[in-house]
Amino acid sequence: MTAWAAHVAARFGRAFATWLLKTYDNPSAPLASLDLLLSDAKSQRFGPADKEVQPATFANVSRRSRIGPTAAQPDDLLLFFFSGHGISAAVQTTLLCEDFGSDPLAP
Repeated sequence: MTAWAAHVAARFGRAFATWLLKTYDNPSAPLASLDLLLSDAKSQRFGPADKEVQPATFANVSRRSRIGPTAAQPDDLLLFFFSGHGISAAVQTTLLCEDFGSDPLAP
């Protein structure tokens, strides 16, 4: 991903996360938590807890997407928002994280 594309994708991600924190209002499905990973995450902080924004690497996306069996309840809603590049072949879609191509064993 070019630096410009990463910057634009990060702006969309930050804008959506800001909307969730400031505008989203659904009493039957309140926002319980929010994780934000950005390709231009260098030394940025976000949200009311002023959490450090981590880079959108494959390891970070994988780690954050795992939910323990007791963390999610049957009526919970998990929203995954991705703004970036991907590859689609037939019915398989692959999202490309910021470190795509960095591992020669996982082209």
